[in-house]
Amino acid sequence: MESVSEFRLDYAQLAIHVQLARRSALRIYSYAGSVIPDEWKDVYISTAIGDVFEFAVHARIVNDLCEWSRVERNIDFNVYEPIESGAVVKNYHHALNRIVHARQLVAGLTVVPHRPVFVNASQNIAFTHVEVRSNSFPLERISLTGISLCFLSDVLISLKNEHPKLAF
Repeated sequence: MESVSEFRLDYAQLAIHVQLARRSALRIYSYAGSVIPDEWKDVYISTAIGDVFEFAVHARIVNDLCEWSRVERNIDFNVYEPIESGAVVKNYHHALNRIVHARQLVAGLTVVPHRPVFVNASQNIAFTHVEVRSNSFPLERISLTGISLCFLSDVLISLKNEHPKLAF
């Protein structure tokens, strides 16, 4: 049996990681739905990739602390369909692991000609997914909308239901 101080420490750790993951998830969700001019992509992506990695680290810790690694959560959802074909990670926990253990993490951009927000830009694009490669898996695509929406609408609700006293 855990002592009271150990239990509080785990709850404190969980609350911290939930808050950090939620902050990054909100940013990622915003990136995935935003149209930017192609000319901004380098600066935009350098900031956004850091948020993706930060989210994956903290969300995975939340999963580990709640012992949810075997819980099936679907992330197969996109606002814009990527042009590229290839393997897609559809499981939330697997996606977090792929990002955390990525040997290569590349921003996936999608051209969105039907939303010409920046009329003088060479192209209007959206940062819709990441492409990851690890020592164990080939190149795979992970939806930013799917992974962030899963955390914001599924994981947070599960946390509230299973830990009603947890403040975050």
